[in-house]
Amino acid sequence: MVGLGLCYARGWDIRQDYKKAVEWYTKAAEQAHACAQFGLGQFYSNGSDGVMRDYKQATECYTKSAEQGHADAQNSLGDCYYYYGHGVTQDYKQATEWYTNLQHQNRVHCRSYETERKRAIARY
Repeated sequence: MVGLGLCYARGWDIRQDYKKAVEWYTKAAEQAHACAQFGLGQFYSNGSDGVMRDYKQATECYTKSAEQGHADAQNSLGDCYYYYGHGVTQDYKQATEWYTNLQHQNRVHCRSYETERKRAIARY
């Protein structure tokens, strides 16, 4: 599911469609897929044709992903607390905890985009 979301988000081998990307990311995020939760957080944080900007929702998505050890989500969550206060009250202590956790954990990364793209195309 997240692979198909990536295809739609990036326009890989299909027409780029942010609304469909968000649909597929949402389905995967509901099944606790950390990369999908992070990707959905990015959509909410930036806003796009598929979703309205919603910093609170972005922070919730980042938190779910970060709690599973997703390094980029931990970094984004630290940024939310440190720099922006988007979706949360600015809190340097929380930011420091997420940044420190990021430095000491075994990073959980998404599979390469190319692998996800190939899997999604094969299943679609």
